[in-house]
Amino acid sequence: MTSKFGSGIALDVSIDDNEKFFIKNGEEKIINISNGKHIIKVFRDNDYDKQEFEINNNGKIFSILIGPPIKIKEI
Repeated sequence: MTSKFGSGIALDVSIDDNEKFFIKNGEEKIINISNGKHIIKVFRDNDYDKQEFEINNNGKIFSILIGPPIKIKEI
């Protein structure tokens, strides 16, 4: 017998308040972002975190810890 389980906790994510999407626990999202300075924000209910970052022709990888509190970590 095989069982599948996981969390359906959804987080609201925005990049520069322009690109907005949802991500669930365990999901990955790849997006194209132009070079320059940016801000990533993550929300769930009344919990929130944001982080400034810069892109210079290299990729960035972030891990979002659901918490509480929510925490964005650059990997």
